[in-house]
Amino acid sequence: EHHHVSVAFRTLFLPEFFFLENVTRECIQEMRQVWTKMVLATDMSLHSRFLSKWKSRLHGERLEFSSREDVTLLLQIAMKCADISNLTKPWHLNIMWVERLTEEFYRQGDRERELKMAISPMCDRSQPTLAKGQKAFIDFVVRPLFQSFVDMFPNAKIMVDTMIENRRRWDELDRQQHRVAT
Repeated sequence: EHHHVSVAFRTLFLPEFFFLENVTRECIQEMRQVWTKMVLATDMSLHSRFLSKWKSRLHGERLEFSSREDVTLLLQIAMKCADISNLTKPWHLNIMWVERLTEEFYRQGDRERELKMAISPMCDRSQPTLAKGQKAFIDFVVRPLFQSFVDMFPNAKIMVDTMIENRRRWDELDRQQHRVAT
């Protein structure tokens, strides 16, 4: 995640992309800090912490958009939603991105196998669990995040509705795979 922010800022400062000539150095430094926090929020090992903090701010005290901390938290949650939004897209886009991500995970598992390491969950192409994995990811990660996002932004409900429909389709695929396997 740090690498991505670093590359983005190096690219931003290339003459052909630089558009911040009228922005102060202090503002650019603050912008980099916020961008870094947003990108680091996509680290799934921190998901529960971000979601808990978001829900407590959302349902406890009112979010204060004059507060830099609250604005940063909102940006982090929006980035988290964008990061895993493939499961809230229409089925043809959902499946396209799931296939791409699955191949990435399988390549990681292939490399772990080559290095004689334990193969990470969902990364072993010899034991495909695609439908089950997607259902669990929706149930435990995507749905809670997006439902709390819709609490703040009700017009985003279409994403939750689409995700629920995709969850139903993953359930159908899982049942079909289970029938074939037995």
